[in-house]
Amino acid sequence: MGRIALVGTVGVIVAGASVLAYANQPQARPLDPVGWVLLLAGVVALGWVRERPAVVLVVTALAATLYFALGYAYSVWPAMPLIAMYTSITQGRRDWGWAGAAFLVAVPAAGVALEPDGDNIVALVIWTLVVFTVAQLGEASRARRAYTAEVERRAAEAERTREEEARRRAQEERLRIARELHDVTSHTVSLIALQAAVAAEAVERAGGPEEARAALQVIRTASREALGEMKSILAVLRSGDAAPDRVPDDRPGRPGERDGPG
Repeated sequence: MGRIALVGTVGVIVAGASVLAYANQPQARPLDPVGWVLLLAGVVALGWVRERPAVVLVVTALAATLYFALGYAYSVWPAMPLIAMYTSITQGRRDWGWAGAAFLVAVPAAGVALEPDGDNIVALVIWTLVVFTVAQLGEASRARRAYTAEVERRAAEAERTREEEARRRAQEERLRIARELHDVTSHTVSLIALQAAVAAEAVERAGGPEEARAALQVIRTASREALGEMKSILAVLRSGDAAPDRVPDDRPGRPGERDGPG
């Protein structure tokens, strides 16, 4: 819809202005089929100015040059190459845009060189100012777009960095908890199991009550189960590591773990 609106709006303005221009320029060449074809080519080409600004700039500039060289009345038809030039620069095709600007100034300058009267020179100066003003507006728009894109890129990068930092800290916290569970709790539970085994042997040698031996056996069994569950928890906590270590059943130098879970 934007393309149709652009072509339709520019087409109506250019056609109307070109027809009305003959009221003040009776010496100009009448608007014949060739002139209409040139105007139509420039207007229709604008429909692709967003997708192919450089190509549209070439088409509209050539159409405007032929229109100018054939002596048709001056009106707003140069707006078509100006739009293409502006779009080329804003979209980063600065080489094409500025080449187009130079071409749009060079063509009437050649005409003025052939007829160097005061009115033509003034018109050339005004036209040159218009062309380079539009080009500078395109540069300002391009710089603003580039700045906005850079700000958005940095914001996205900062967000990714924050997410990565949060994941890294979460992983470090899981590893810290895993180490503390292994270093402290596993050792304590293993020691309980070992002492329960020692106590059970002592009760049995002393001929103690059956209830005491049963209670000590329950403690040993519960300790083994607790160690097994703790190993599962440690595996989950350490699963985010690149190469998670296997939680050992015993650690050298910890006297209470040689018995392990039983």
